[in-house]
Amino acid sequence: MKSAITLSQVPEAAAGPFVFHQPLAEGFAAAARHGYDSVELFFPGPDFITVDEVKALAAEHDLGIAAVGTGAGMVKHGLSLTDVDSEKREAALDFILKMIDFGGQLGAPAILGSMQGKWGGEVSRDLALTWLSDALKAAGAAAAKHGVSFIYEPLNRYETNLINHLAEGAQYLEDNGIENVVLLADLFHMNIEESDVAQAIIDAGNTPATFTTPTPIAPPWAWDTPIPHRSLQRSNKWATPAIFPPKSSPSPTPIPAPPGKSRPSKRLWPNALHLNRPFPAWNQRLFLSAARPVMKEIFKLLPLLAFAFVTSCKESSTDEGASSPSHRDASPMPWAKPCPS
Repeated sequence: MKSAITLSQVPEAAAGPFVFHQPLAEGFAAAARHGYDSVELFFPGPDFITVDEVKALAAEHDLGIAAVGTGAGMVKHGLSLTDVDSEKREAALDFILKMIDFGGQLGAPAILGSMQGKWGGEVSRDLALTWLSDALKAAGAAAAKHGVSFIYEPLNRYETNLINHLAEGAQYLEDNGIENVVLLADLFHMNIEESDVAQAIIDAGNTPATFTTPTPIAPPWAWDTPIPHRSLQRSNKWATPAIFPPKSSPSPTPIPAPPGKSRPSKRLWPNALHLNRPFPAWNQRLFLSAARPVMKEIFKLLPLLAFAFVTSCKESSTDEGASSPSHRDASPMPWAKPCPS
């Protein structure tokens, strides 16, 4: 397993889930200093920098290129593969194909996330999915020329209404005969959409074998796992946009296989995790995923408890049974002041 972190050079994505936004040379240096093996490149476009310049920076800092992102096509240029405007769809696909070519020359796959767009208005869901399928087929073919896969990322319902679940994505790729495209299992999106994150990964593998890889469990919003929807040959190339954790992290505990299941699955992508934030390698097995709903409910109650604490007062008793000091001062709220008469 190799580790990587994203280097963003898109000002419009400054509020996004990226850690390093400094000039590219400084980003490479920081990634190497923090012990990462590689970087994911998030550029405004394929002409932002030459391939040779990237290779020189990578060689200088002994870093690999894990993947290139295409999200700038949406956040900077407003392009979508499912736009009602055919010219914008063509421009979106052209942008992605150029990013595939850019990454392919570095031996790195490209990722499709936000540029998949949404359906609505004049565009029906079936029509949008047809346009998306055609684009994915073209992207897969373009990536194959460079000996890499193309990565498709299902997003949560707040970012797209096309495909939100891994199993749905795997079935979609299978039904449409889309070759050389793998799924990216982003735990941020999965934490919103999947009722069982681990089972979703197993199901998306489309195989009786189980997901039994020595994968470190990071916070749910911090890592992704690329998964092919059908059997793929393992290779020594970079298999993921960014992989968790850094070199210095301790060896994680493997996820055990359920009874009666074989291990490991050849249909699942090689051990790979996507990190956009430099968290340590927590091995908590999605503890935060289960604890988050409980904590949300607790935080909802905090304002009420604070209000009760501030506004509470202690009424003085005038009945005969309250004549003794011990009875009169006994209060479940010892901090409370006497109520005004």
